[in-house]
Amino acid sequence: MLPLQSFPNEILLDIFSRLQHRDLARTSRVSREISQPLLYKDPFLLKSSPPTPLGMFLQSLLTPGREALATYVRDLTVEWDNVSQTGSDITRYRGAQSTGTQLMTLLHMLPELHGLHLLPPYQCDQFDRLFGSFHARQSIATLPLAFQSLREFRCHWDSHDRGVSTEAIVLLLRLPYIRRINIPFATETEPCSPTVNAAIAAAAGTSTITHLEFALVLSRPSSLAAILKIPRALMHFSYFGGRQNLDAFDLAAFGRTLQPLRRSLKSLHLDFTNLYSNDRDNNKLTATIGSLHQWPVLNIIQCPLLALLGQGPQSDSPLQLADVLPVGIRELEILSDRYWSLADTVHEVVVLLGQKEMVPRLKRVAVYKDYRGDYQLPEKLRAACRAAEVELVELH
Repeated sequence: MLPLQSFPNEILLDIFSRLQHRDLARTSRVSREISQPLLYKDPFLLKSSPPTPLGMFLQSLLTPGREALATYVRDLTVEWDNVSQTGSDITRYRGAQSTGTQLMTLLHMLPELHGLHLLPPYQCDQFDRLFGSFHARQSIATLPLAFQSLREFRCHWDSHDRGVSTEAIVLLLRLPYIRRINIPFATETEPCSPTVNAAIAAAAGTSTITHLEFALVLSRPSSLAAILKIPRALMHFSYFGGRQNLDAFDLAAFGRTLQPLRRSLKSLHLDFTNLYSNDRDNNKLTATIGSLHQWPVLNIIQCPLLALLGQGPQSDSPLQLADVLPVGIRELEILSDRYWSLADTVHEVVVLLGQKEMVPRLKRVAVYKDYRGDYQLPEKLRAACRAAEVELVELH
């Protein structure tokens, strides 16, 4: 049998890339040159009994003579329970006390990090504390090494989370190579501070981000409007609304916050499924985010009809989907909400397909496969799609 050293590095790299971390750790004893870059490429550090995986990982990087291992890390996933611990088992190593937490120590050591994924089990206020020593107008050069190269930031959210601050969002958007952010965002209940406003004004139109996904509480649309002035070429925007009172949620104001994205956005995802109203019999919902008819490059939309048409199940609003959809739309997915029956949704889609000349590029329609007892609708929808040469996807 030929020894490992006799194979070209390209073949060894292909073989080792298929191994699990445990096996890579074993092979690193005999082939460090190939296995260690793969072993340290994307650490997944979940909580466990002490010492934590984060502490153990940091300990290995701080061991004298192993500093180069930090340059292999490209994607890092860390659970918040690890972040909150002080790491007393590593304080004897240099640099461990200067940052205050294990995670911040680690972020100061990773010059080639591309993706950071944080998993807070309940409270996102720990995320704000992570940035507690920085502020929105601080020079990017003073941030940890990991932020100098970061391309994607994700912060897992939970229904109990309160979201992160506007100041933290501004800081992330200012990172030089950032492309994607997926984060719970709680806009301020009060106007932004002068410092944050000044930082937003200075950063307007400069961010390189292309994909932005927000979730949870939206208290002040003005905060979101200010944030959306920072990207210069945002292509995908997603917003998932938490459980909010529709009577107090201004869809029209929310729609106005999206205007800075009008000329660059290609994909829009708006999920207001959890919006509710104190008036359970409210069938005359007239709020709407406004027409997207003049959005020149928008071609993928996922949203409920309520957000586009602003009407309840018994409303006689003259608006139709062809009146509010962009002319260049290619894919449309109608999400459910509390104010439209799915049968009403399908009726609107059938009407839209009969007006294909209004949306000539439409190639795909997705709706939920539940017609509330109207057994003729499925065939009407399928026939309309066949006639319009549009792919139909019936979701479950």
